[in-house]
Amino acid sequence: MFTEYYRFKNHIFRFLCFVVISLTAVTVFFCSNRQNNSTIIFKKDDDSIYFAHRHIALKVLPSTQIFVDYIKDAKPLSICSPLNPATHYVVLDEQIVKDFSMIPESLKHEFIESEFGKGQQISFLSMAAGPGNSQIEKKIYISLFERYPDAAFVRTVYKNKSSDTPVTLNRVYSNMFTLDRRLVRKESQSFDFWTFMGYGKILGGGHNNLRVNVLPVDKGLNVENDSETISGIPLVDIWSPEMGMAIASVEKRARILKMPVYVDSDKNVNMGLLEEPEIKLRPGEEYSALKTAVFVHSLDYYNPVKRYSDVLADLGITAKPCPQFGYEPFWCNWGYRKDWKTSHGLDRLDEFKEFGIKAITIDDGWFDYYGDWSISRSRFPKGESQLKAWIDSLHSQGLKVIFWWVPCIGGPETVAKHPDWVILDKNGNKTSIHWKDSHMLCPTLPEVIRHHKELTRKFIQDYGFDGFKLDGIYIAPRCYNPAHHHQSSDESYTAYEDVFKAIYETAMQLKPDGDFVLGMCPCGALCSPYFLQWGNKPVVADPPQMAVTTRHRFKVYKALFGPTSCVDNDFHERYNEYFPSEFGVGGLMTTKYTTLSGYEYEQFKRWFGYYRKYRLSSGEYLNLYDAGYDVPETYVIKKDKDYFYTFLRPGINGPENVPWDENHVEKRETMLKSFSEQLQKLPEWQGNVELRGLEKNTTYTVYNLESEEKLGQVKGPVGKLTITFKDHLILRVVSQ
Repeated sequence: MFTEYYRFKNHIFRFLCFVVISLTAVTVFFCSNRQNNSTIIFKKDDDSIYFAHRHIALKVLPSTQIFVDYIKDAKPLSICSPLNPATHYVVLDEQIVKDFSMIPESLKHEFIESEFGKGQQISFLSMAAGPGNSQIEKKIYISLFERYPDAAFVRTVYKNKSSDTPVTLNRVYSNMFTLDRRLVRKESQSFDFWTFMGYGKILGGGHNNLRVNVLPVDKGLNVENDSETISGIPLVDIWSPEMGMAIASVEKRARILKMPVYVDSDKNVNMGLLEEPEIKLRPGEEYSALKTAVFVHSLDYYNPVKRYSDVLADLGITAKPCPQFGYEPFWCNWGYRKDWKTSHGLDRLDEFKEFGIKAITIDDGWFDYYGDWSISRSRFPKGESQLKAWIDSLHSQGLKVIFWWVPCIGGPETVAKHPDWVILDKNGNKTSIHWKDSHMLCPTLPEVIRHHKELTRKFIQDYGFDGFKLDGIYIAPRCYNPAHHHQSSDESYTAYEDVFKAIYETAMQLKPDGDFVLGMCPCGALCSPYFLQWGNKPVVADPPQMAVTTRHRFKVYKALFGPTSCVDNDFHERYNEYFPSEFGVGGLMTTKYTTLSGYEYEQFKRWFGYYRKYRLSSGEYLNLYDAGYDVPETYVIKKDKDYFYTFLRPGINGPENVPWDENHVEKRETMLKSFSEQLQKLPEWQGNVELRGLEKNTTYTVYNLESEEKLGQVKGPVGKLTITFKDHLILRVVSQ
């Protein structure tokens, strides 16, 4: 009883301090701003440091705890709970060290210029007692840049100031924030948020790595977001309708980290960035933690991911343009698994023409062993010449041909010939991934990079392929091979991107006009921007909860790669036939159909027809609606002067596990018809919606895209319309 009383009393005290700090910070910001032309404001008083830009304000206490405000419509909002006593701390010799005290005279404020442009930076020292007799110094750098009014860049450096006491640095925590929705909406529960997690929550499945990245927070949420196990984006976002707050790593090269997101016993949401260096810090030695950023925003995760993309561009990590043929619908022979025949593709040219399919992907099965990439003699008895002749025949029919393979793995022949190329784990064992009979190659080796350049040259020059689908793009594990002389075992992890760089640069040398597709696919997960920068067509990659996750991943990649980027839907229609999830969000229409029933044929003809007519995949995605909180779920694409709005029931998803091989046509048709009938039985959704983003004072005529029925007229910038639909409605809004 007494423990709970004092705990409650302590919470109230911290909360009141927090309120005072917030109000003081905003007063300082706006009063100072009237006296200073700069939009970046620095102020120091006896208790706190205030550092603010147009939309973000930071308060730093003497304990070095950091609070973040979102300045929205000239008013401060914050979801940072005062219950978290430390935002940056370490674990040394398995002892938590977080009670740092600022050294006031160490505070420094300066004007800076970096790859992020002009800005201002504050830095200061703090000290804490460590294990034994050790003393630990923490230096924090916080930077605000003129062109990023909604972002703060934060970095810490830890130093062992002891004269004779070495310590082991186990873990480093950065940007550890405790968030409470009640601070901006008192009637909510404290964990009432949505979250985007760049590495995601495991849902299981055939690949044993299927991840969902966007979901509402519940009180049982506890996700590590471990970058060492899967590909992903080093960014976590927590948002509500009032505001959102995201943290990210902004390193130039990939580094191993975790970004834990969990709900604590007080039902608050916690997020942060965790490194586990496990290194010895001798007296006088220091450790530089990851460079990080904090973003504040409105709407959903698209906005901080877009801002993160801007930051990456400053670091030289940019999207590559997809050639025009990459936006054309394509067919993949993976519908037959490995039982495809060379006649497949050539036997359905009339259908391809009707659907607008102009490219074919040759998937798994053209080789004998993963990682050796030698032509399958059972499929091509005459060897490479027969493969080349087949590709020529496809080209003669006006089809582009894409080639499937997995970089950075070696098969039995490759490993036997080059055993020194292989990544070894701590026990000296070869490391494997889920591709059978293959082992991971170490990307730090010049010989491995040269090997990938030679493969790329062979596939393009000798075989005549027009693009690659690079699959299995996860991570390169830590390498402990003594022959590689690594200074750190994670060098292989960081260098993994160099393999994709070698492939991209070689392809562009051979195709200087850029007319070459490089699809990037990590089955079940999001692809890291460090790898994506060397491709030009991200793939949604076997998303769990097919239709829902497809929509979310389209948004992620449109934010990361650009609003007109080509995002491959990975033929998910063969799983659930819910075409609005790919068409309405601006995705590329793709398929791996084997045999179509009459019902399916009509569906394909209709939806691929819409795709050919409107080409929404190359339109501009506009993030004007909140994927978590806006009802109905809404997406908008601008194409030329027209706007296309897709409305969906929240969370609508197609049937899972639809059999897509040619032996289950009847069963598949029954499942899909049943799904369609279930949709028609849904009660109608009726209500008023806003058509946001229209040109001011411009009049538009609104049409039902599918029926072409005229629904009325609206006027920009925000049109008002009453709509009725079952599961979805797609509007074409045409300017007059």
